[in-house]
Amino acid sequence: MSPSPAAPAQTPPPPAPPAYERFLALAELALDSAAHPWLIPLAQLFEAASRGVGSLDVPPSGDVAQPPPSLIVVDGDQMLLARSAAHWACVRSQLEQRLAQPPQRAEDDQVRQHLDRIVPAQRECGPDGQTLVDNAQQRLAAALLVDAPVGVLTGGPGTGKTTSAAALIALACALDPSLGAEDILICAPTGKAANRLRQSLHGAASRLTLRPAEAAIIAALRPITMHRALGWTPVPVESGGPWLHHPGRPLPQRLVVVDEASMADVGLLAALVSALGQQSRLLILGDRDQLDSVEAGGVLAELVQRGAAADLQPAQQALLCARCGPEAVEQWRAGLPPLSPAAASRPPLPGLVAGLRWSYRAKSAPWILSLADLVRPGSSQGADALLAFCERCDPQQITRCLQQRQLDSHCAQAWLALAQTAAAWNHQQLPDQEALSQALATHQCIVATNAQVERANALGQRLLSLAGAQPNPQQPPPIPLLAPATSARRHGSSNPAQRQGPLLHGTPIMVLANERALDLANGDIGLALGPGPGQQATIACFPNLPQPIPLARLPEHASAHAITIHKSQGSEWTHISIDLPHHAGDLLDRRLLYTAITRSSHHLAIHASHTTLSQICYSDRIY
Repeated sequence: MSPSPAAPAQTPPPPAPPAYERFLALAELALDSAAHPWLIPLAQLFEAASRGVGSLDVPPSGDVAQPPPSLIVVDGDQMLLARSAAHWACVRSQLEQRLAQPPQRAEDDQVRQHLDRIVPAQRECGPDGQTLVDNAQQRLAAALLVDAPVGVLTGGPGTGKTTSAAALIALACALDPSLGAEDILICAPTGKAANRLRQSLHGAASRLTLRPAEAAIIAALRPITMHRALGWTPVPVESGGPWLHHPGRPLPQRLVVVDEASMADVGLLAALVSALGQQSRLLILGDRDQLDSVEAGGVLAELVQRGAAADLQPAQQALLCARCGPEAVEQWRAGLPPLSPAAASRPPLPGLVAGLRWSYRAKSAPWILSLADLVRPGSSQGADALLAFCERCDPQQITRCLQQRQLDSHCAQAWLALAQTAAAWNHQQLPDQEALSQALATHQCIVATNAQVERANALGQRLLSLAGAQPNPQQPPPIPLLAPATSARRHGSSNPAQRQGPLLHGTPIMVLANERALDLANGDIGLALGPGPGQQATIACFPNLPQPIPLARLPEHASAHAITIHKSQGSEWTHISIDLPHHAGDLLDRRLLYTAITRSSHHLAIHASHTTLSQICYSDRIY
């Protein structure tokens, strides 16, 4: 049993003052005035957009005595940049128009028969009556959204979003035998997310009961980036660009699935929904509590709010009961995420959303879910509750490292374990893909800043060098002493590979740029190998590639002993080590910490001060 969270009262720390200097200069240039009454609001919007925040509260009427300039659009109690406002208007109008059209529904009996075959009902309880396995919400999600013009499937880590999507695709193929792999587009905002989706989608299909034709279709699906799906070109907007696919030349696929939708900015989603064919169906997947896009986002969060803000219409309730049984409506309601006050800002969209609340990690690692709930955006819990929960957990579940040295030691053990595994491989004796994938999925250190990444990578490389020179391979080398990372450099210099020097055998590496010719995406992680331990690496092996690649042919890359939280999104490891700077400042918020914690499927080690956690818990900045 996971310990129950506590909720002691706390006094919030004073918020860190935001810095707007360079954005003030940009706003002054755009308005051609240093005394314009909307100068500060425009600078705040520019700064927010740099963090992926698309809108802010409108300033009090007494602060601005005239209407906003053309660069700013006021929407109710929110203000946003005109370009973002146009993208939002496009997304909302396109989706609302599709939802207003009467859907072409399949026969309920056929849906139920195929659903019972593809995803048989499964429920398992423990000795104390606690639910360990329950796929009812996955079944009803497929049943509700399979023939809907637009559907949103949301859920936290381990809830089975990809399995539900695979079930929906198989169900759609069973209901329409003319639907082939060429009629289905699977895409994601980034190349890394697309590559991971390819692996997880095929793994999910193995957990379903599929006919050979259905299995063949899912096996033939090749997830790609949204940019590649739309056909990005350098043609400017004024000349009809930048997309090959648009309303005049729509996408040919009849079923379009977008995964990791929280990472897609509003402009990219506007381009996608505008390029959908007249009869195309759209399925959007994602966790609304994870990080938003680098540019202005929040589309998934709004769609989830609007879809959960009203009950199913009578016809939708009857459909769901006919397909999944009389308890289906209550199960649908139980799957919805809690609403926030923002839910009332837009008209509800009944039946748009299916939620997955039950997580398969409740059986294997409930402590991860409990900690994630404490830091989830919207939670009222503070740093004291987080730390008290960590202290009550078994160290084999959650380890709190009070000193940097403790976390270094924890990471060093994991890095040396990977090095010992890699010692059996070299540039001639290559690992098989399953063994490589398992080795790289065992542990990852996640940090907040690039300065922390550089420090951890320097520590990891020094450790590999000492291990290679160790006379007795069974005796681990001493852990080098390194000064803590400073926060002076948030982004580092432009070429991490040049800063770190040659990579050694057994170094985990991350690709830092897309390379379509090699089927590599920004964020892919592999293992550098050479002749043996302590020697310079010459090749890199990746779990998704059948052949190694010479390091000289790789796009920009760097050691991945540690990666930032942003880079970790969309991935999962058995053990996670989280290292947070002493002063969070404007670097961290609940979404970032929630994303970091939910990368772990079993064990978590965290090094964070009470000050840092307090700043995170009381931050109102949404990334």
